[in-house]
Amino acid sequence: MPPRTPDGSADADAGAVPAAPPGWKPPDVAPMHANWSAPGDGQWLPIADVRHPEDAPRMYKTLLHPDRNRSWAAVCVVAVELSRAQLHLVAGRYEPESKEPAARDYPRPAVVPAEHHGDLLAAFNGGFKTTHGNHGMHIDGVTLVKPRKDSCTLVHYQDDTFTIRTWPHVAAEEGRMQWWRQTPHCMMEEGKLHPGLTADGNTNWGATLEGSTVIRRSAIGLDETGRVLFIGIGDSTTAPAIARAMKHAGSFAIAQLDVNWSFPKFLTYEPREPGSTELVARPLTSGFEFTEDEYVRQRSQRDFFYLVRKGR
Repeated sequence: MPPRTPDGSADADAGAVPAAPPGWKPPDVAPMHANWSAPGDGQWLPIADVRHPEDAPRMYKTLLHPDRNRSWAAVCVVAVELSRAQLHLVAGRYEPESKEPAARDYPRPAVVPAEHHGDLLAAFNGGFKTTHGNHGMHIDGVTLVKPRKDSCTLVHYQDDTFTIRTWPHVAAEEGRMQWWRQTPHCMMEEGKLHPGLTADGNTNWGATLEGSTVIRRSAIGLDETGRVLFIGIGDSTTAPAIARAMKHAGSFAIAQLDVNWSFPKFLTYEPREPGSTELVARPLTSGFEFTEDEYVRQRSQRDFFYLVRKGR
C-alpha cells in the first residue's frame, strides 16, 4: 500500500506511480515505531517525471512516523540521486535580507530561470528569514548575509560536491565554494545528533509565537557518501522528531530549513496541458500552501532550492 501524507490522508497519486525502471533506488527502511506506523512506512516509492516516463527515477519518497509520544506526527522524506539531479539555490525577493554593501545591487528574480524549466524536477523552501538568527548566505559570488560561526552550513563546491557542516569546519574552503546557505545548529553532523535534540521543547530550531515546538518543519540532509540528498517535510513534529526521521531514512548530516505552517513545501512540476511548455506546480502531498505558479512565475519572497535533471 502507498504511504500516507503528513496530514494522515491517503496519497492520491502514490498508487498510480508505475513500477520504477531498473536503476538507483534507496534501500527501504523499517517503520520507526511499529505500534503506530502506517502501511508503507519506510518503503521508497518513485516520484514520476511525467515528461520523461521512460527514465529511471531520480527521486523517491517515503513516509515515517518518528514520535512515540505523538502518533499523528509524520515526516515525508524525498531521496534524490545527485549524480542525476542538480541542486540549485535562489535568493528570495526579500529574504534573506541583506545589509552588505556588495549585495546592494544583486538582482533578485526569485524564480527558477526560464532556461531550466525544461529540466525542472522539483522545488522546495529555503531557510529562516534574516531577522530569525542572521544565518548567512552566499550565491553568485555575492555574500548576502555574513556567515555565523555557530550556524550549520549547506555548501555546494565548485567541483559539484556538497557538505553539511558547522561553519568553522568549512570556512577555510570558502574560496572553492559555489554557494552556501546557513541554518540553525546542525541537527546531525558527521553521523552524530546534536545534544540539544534530547529535549522536545528546545526552541533553538524554531517555535510558534506562543512557544510551541510541535509544528511543521523542513530539513535537508546528505548520506555518508554525499551522493544522496534527503529533503524532509514534517507535520506536528518537534526538532528531535524530524531529525530522527531524517537519520532513519539515511542521512549522515542534517540541517533544518524553514518552519511553521505555510513555508515548508516540496513541489514537482508538469506541463499545464499535453505538449505545453508552461509548467504548473504539484504538491508532493496534500496540505501544502502553494500556487500553480510558485517558484516558476510567481516571485518567491524567501530563498528556495530547486532540482533539475542532470545527465540522461
